[in-house]
Amino acid sequence: PNVRFHRQVANMAELMAAADFSFGAGGTSNWERCCVGLPSAVTVIAANQSKTTRDLAANGVLLALGTAAEDGTARFRVVLETVLGMHGREQLHALQSASLALVDGRGADRVALSMSDEPVQVRHATVEDADTVWPWRNHTRTRQDSLNKNMVTHAEHLAWWNHSLNDLSRVLLIGSRCSLDVGVLRYDLGGKGEAVVSVYLDPDLFRLGLG
Repeated sequence: PNVRFHRQVANMAELMAAADFSFGAGGTSNWERCCVGLPSAVTVIAANQSKTTRDLAANGVLLALGTAAEDGTARFRVVLETVLGMHGREQLHALQSASLALVDGRGADRVALSMSDEPVQVRHATVEDADTVWPWRNHTRTRQDSLNKNMVTHAEHLAWWNHSLNDLSRVLLIGSRCSLDVGVLRYDLGGKGEAVVSVYLDPDLFRLGLG
């Protein structure tokens, strides 16, 4: 009664995301579990999975259980007792954090953007863009090159954004490529046809020639 068996499912990502912990094999499924933040204990079932699994374990991304040739019953029990134990929650949280930091699931976006010869298009920003841009503005990569290096609250950001949209001396634009918003371009207009220009990107899309 405490077991559910799934076979050839079409919603594997959903099942992974809903799980607390996983026993799995090495290979590409490592990256899938990382993408949804699923802590896992991994068994190597093919020789070409060995080095990757060891490296990920060394970096705190997963727990390595050895090879399929070894008797896994005792090891599985020890792992389960550990993650269900007193400090299990902290361990699972550490594994999850390391997984999510390694794989953000935006690889397809980066590949499409790097392969596309479509120019970056710009459009006037809207109120709806504020929530998309806020984490970009607060990211460490953005702030280290900004005049104001402080974090801004969501309320402060919304107030600034709405003011900027109505400021006739400021032009606020959103850049996009392949139907994906990639950055912000701002002109603070001065006299004599001059302007101060500000540009910052979605920090996850650096080094793709978008700036």
